[in-house]
Amino acid sequence: MIRKKLFRHEDEHKMQIDSDILDLSFENCKKTHPETISKYFPNIINFPNIINVPDELLNIQLEFNAALNKINYLNNVVRYVYNPLDYAIVPYRDYIGKYCQSCKEVLFLGMNPGPFGMCQTGVPFGEIEFVKNWLQISGHVLKPAVECPKRPILGFNITRREHSGKEFWSLMKEISITPQVFFKHSFVYNYCPLTFMNADGANVTPKEIKKENLHIRKKLEEICDEYLFKLVELLKPKTIVCVGEYAETKSKSLLRVRSPPLGSINIIKIKHPSRRAAKKKSDDQLDWREDTLKVLREKNILPFLCQDGVATQ
Repeated sequence: MIRKKLFRHEDEHKMQIDSDILDLSFENCKKTHPETISKYFPNIINFPNIINVPDELLNIQLEFNAALNKINYLNNVVRYVYNPLDYAIVPYRDYIGKYCQSCKEVLFLGMNPGPFGMCQTGVPFGEIEFVKNWLQISGHVLKPAVECPKRPILGFNITRREHSGKEFWSLMKEISITPQVFFKHSFVYNYCPLTFMNADGANVTPKEIKKENLHIRKKLEEICDEYLFKLVELLKPKTIVCVGEYAETKSKSLLRVRSPPLGSINIIKIKHPSRRAAKKKSDDQLDWREDTLKVLREKNILPFLCQDGVATQ
């Protein structure tokens, strides 16, 4: 009888130790790599507070779209508005499903979609060849509600290559070799998912919405701020790499207001790879590449983009 009780207590003690180890390991997985829970803890189902990052990000985006759709953007300058995360949600879902399964160390933040990149593919800096052949993203693309005749949406049938996306992903491929290495610790997102065009189809950036239309820009930026905050809360990056001055301005502004709940986040800026942003039009590709590598190296971002954290650039 005594022997039976002793063994029972010993078993219970062992079970308690095993349970403590399980809880510790589970908590670690839940916080750092939620996508591994089903692999290492197959018997745990419907556990409260488990965050499915791609599903949560998609929900954030759908709420974001609904909020943006409440604003009338048309005015004397803006005549067409495209939201690729509405009509190109299928490839975007493929993008986040493949490359945003967990929290990230680094968030690359662009301004808004380009007419020949993300507007066509649903992927930030979504130059067609890199989206199809390197990122391996696919999916059916619909049409916007009102299409600009000079900027038709061709989806994955587009043949024109976008300069910004080509330069951005070309460098990231050079650094990371594979998208799996690049996205292990980083993600790419746009502050604003909308593209604005004038009557001739020329791009109108958010910062170019001025004067009598400033009230529209203010409403737009309030919504974009709110959902950038939600994204940062979800992904918990330690560094935001802002692609261009506008993204840097909005990130710093947001952190000034929301810094305590977001914690300490480093904000750094790289130049935007577009030709419009380049100061030296003759050799903008070389300038952008070298300048970007220099910033990423000096700010110690390269190890997060390289295999085994070893930077060779």
